[in-house]
Amino acid sequence: MRMSQNELDAMRAKLMQLWSPPAGVQNPEDLVVKVRIRLGRDGKLAAVPTVVGSSRGPMSEIARESAIRAVIRGQPYDMLTPANYEIWKEVEITFDPREMFRG
Repeated sequence: MRMSQNELDAMRAKLMQLWSPPAGVQNPEDLVVKVRIRLGRDGKLAAVPTVVGSSRGPMSEIARESAIRAVIRGQPYDMLTPANYEIWKEVEITFDPREMFRG
């Protein structure tokens, strides 16, 4: 069983609104950050978010710090259904500036 696409999309949308990657970067792929998030049943962080992958480049450190801040500021994640806790207690979100401006 997986998190519903609506829940995941809502969580991702909230995080993308809060994330502010460095502006004016030539290669947006240099700002891609993947973060592992562990949540409690209340939708709040159960542990400090962990960067599990990121680009290399002069702006990647700023992008990583900004992604972690967005995760911390975004709680509680009340769009997640408590009945599905086992599914979303640990989730990985990819912050990608190329996806922020789609749709």
